[in-house]
Amino acid sequence: FPSHDNSGITFRKVFNKKLRAGNTILESFLNLHMDHFVSNLKKALEGEIAEFEIEIPSEEEGKDPIIFHANLTPIYGNVQDINGISFSMLDISAEMKAKKELINAKFFVDTVFNAAGFGVCVTDKTGRFVDMSDQYCNIYGYSRRELRGKHFTIVVPAENKAMAEKMHDDFIAGGDEIPGEWTVVRKDGTQIGRAHV
Repeated sequence: FPSHDNSGITFRKVFNKKLRAGNTILESFLNLHMDHFVSNLKKALEGEIAEFEIEIPSEEEGKDPIIFHANLTPIYGNVQDINGISFSMLDISAEMKAKKELINAKFFVDTVFNAAGFGVCVTDKTGRFVDMSDQYCNIYGYSRRELRGKHFTIVVPAENKAMAEKMHDDFIAGGDEIPGEWTVVRKDGTQIGRAHV
């Protein structure tokens, strides 16, 4: 394979040897994942498309494994006859790493949110709730489902809604954070004085 060929580069990266004409990728692959491959090959031979992930440890110390999305697809000649099986692999290592980092970040945010002894919420730039801690829900008497997507002024007394919205918009536009303590309103209409915002 030419040096610029992606399959040759990927093969060298995964199996730590050159891919040469006449060599088979399956030979190197099967040495690592025989059982997994055979069980999915059986599905393909029965007429199913088999999709699975393959994780190959890195040859280099401290490097992340290489993860592939693999596909075995039956190829039909006549309506009932399978003439062959198409095998493809796509390197999804970067996507899986990003997914893992997002899951870890979400876990961290959830932990911080719910470890705080006070109510915490996040709104988007338009002032609509994106997320909130359990304590926030308890304070205001709403469930997350009831708050998500609603405008934050749902917990602001009617006489302060316009001012609170303007202060929020000014902050989003680059102004100072809204300081102070405010009177807020629970779902049942009860007002809570001196809530820190």
